[in-house]
Amino acid sequence: FGIIKEALGFRHFRLRGQKKVSLEWTLVCLAYNLKRLHRLGATLKMVSNS
Repeated sequence: FGIIKEALGFRHFRLRGQKKVSLEWTLVCLAYNLKRLHRLGATLKMVSNS
């Protein structure tokens, strides 16, 4: 949770209710993982071009 807070600036849930919060958390985790994959892909391209 700390890494997501730092990397995405996620501080609090904007929705109420367990189902909505669960969905919001899933979307936040998805965004974080996509951001990591994008960065990893860029790094791999730089390494393969060297």
